[in-house]
Amino acid sequence: MLQVLEEGPDNKKAFESVIIAPRKTEHAIQLAFYKIGMNHIDELSRQMLKKDKTGRVYILRTRNGRRRRHRASAAGQTAANRTGRMRKARTFKLRGYDKMEFGIDGAPYAAFLERGTRKMAPRPSLGNSVEAQEKNTEGHFLKGLERALT
Repeated sequence: MLQVLEEGPDNKKAFESVIIAPRKTEHAIQLAFYKIGMNHIDELSRQMLKKDKTGRVYILRTRNGRRRRHRASAAGQTAANRTGRMRKARTFKLRGYDKMEFGIDGAPYAAFLERGTRKMAPRPSLGNSVEAQEKNTEGHFLKGLERALT
C-alpha cells in the first residue's frame, strides 16, 4: 500500500531535505570538478618540469648567445618543458555541474605532441596527468557527495 505524505510540522524537515538534496549534490559535484581541475593542472606542471626525461639531448642557444643543454622527452613521456609556453597554457573549464574540459589552450603545437605525427611518437601529457590523478579524482567525488548528503 502506498502512503502519501503531506507537508506538515512532522514532515517539514524531510520535505526540505528532498528539495535541497539535488542542489547540494550539484554543488558538490561542481566543487569536486574544480578541485580535480586544479589537481590536473598542478600534476601536468610537475610532470613537465621533472628532470627524469630520457629523450635526445639538444644544444640550444639562448638570446644572449649562450649555449645550454636541453633533454627532450621520449615517446610516451610527458612533454619536456623548453620555453614554458605549453606549461603556462594549461587550463580547465567547468561547464555546468556535469562537465569539465581540461586541456592546453594557447600552444598550437600541443595537439601534435599529445597525439604524435607521422614522424614523431606521441608525448601524451594530458593523458599522463589524468592517469596519475585517477585516485584523487575518485576521492574528490566521494568526499564531495558524502558532505552533500549528510
